[in-house]
Amino acid sequence: MANSIIIKAAIDIMGGYSATAKKISAGGKALTYQAVQSWVKQENIPARYVLDVSRETGISPEALNPEVFKKGKA
Repeated sequence: MANSIIIKAAIDIMGGYSATAKKISAGGKALTYQAVQSWVKQENIPARYVLDVSRETGISPEALNPEVFKKGKA
């Protein structure tokens, strides 16, 4: 539950689902807003997007995906 709140906050900071999808891309291919919505439902931002979301929002990678980005590892 706590992780979904952080993820939702990150999306809100970036301007919502569609704005987040436009700002964050993988390999030059834009995400869909549905993919961004799935992050909240699954309570997980895929690791390949975490650093971009962190850069855009100022939220630490550890907070966005604590399973992958543990303090001292990232």
